[in-house]
Amino acid sequence: MAIVEALAPGSDGRRRLGLRSPLGETPIGEITVATAEDVADAIRRARIAQKAWAARTVEERAAIVNRAIDAFLAHQEDIIATLRAETGKTRAECVFMEILPACDFVNYWSMKAPKDLADHKRKLHGYLRPLKRLEIVYRPLGVVGVITPWNGPFSLATNPTAQALLAGNAVLLKPSEVTPESSAWAIKCFHEAGVPRTWCRCSTATGRPARRSCAAAWTRSRSPAACAPAPRSASPAPSSSCRARWSSAARTP
Repeated sequence: MAIVEALAPGSDGRRRLGLRSPLGETPIGEITVATAEDVADAIRRARIAQKAWAARTVEERAAIVNRAIDAFLAHQEDIIATLRAETGKTRAECVFMEILPACDFVNYWSMKAPKDLADHKRKLHGYLRPLKRLEIVYRPLGVVGVITPWNGPFSLATNPTAQALLAGNAVLLKPSEVTPESSAWAIKCFHEAGVPRTWCRCSTATGRPARRSCAAAWTRSRSPAACAPAPRSASPAPSSSCRARWSSAARTP
């Protein structure tokens, strides 16, 4: 992981962190730390934009997300260079533990999504069977926060982000501050695949601001207004909610 050191605050008073590579301790960049207000604003914008993404069919979302694989391979050398600079991993480890798994994750979930996220009926037992019908309907959660570790910054950012997007959610990714650019490559590739920036973003907030903002956003998401009916799309847990819908099987004359 990169060596992090505090820098003088910027002209706007924001915290700045300098990064040095574990390979020779050479400077490799710096990040400006997002505030709690920045994170809250990003969540608000994502929540508004998410409705348009959820309105698309699962097949449409899967086709877009799957195109990220082409972007991974097109930018493979740049991704490897960033991973090596920030983590000190060998080239072979970058390929077999980061690039290859990321491609596999996206391909696997994109193929499974249309079937796994489809509405489906469940049989009832006993006397309820001729009287009632039960249908399982999945709905997006809205905005999904993804917090990734430093030891698998690219592949472990790609996997949950792909699942959340396929489920119709917007995503706010918070990478480790010691490997920020490695995780940011996952978001860049999803953008290149066709996922709009407002639906999938990266935040450089550190623990406390990110935690406070995400907790506040979760509280708002549990309100009755936030739980109003959404487009009928779905995802594997934990990226979706599951609703059972009952209806009478009897028909009136």
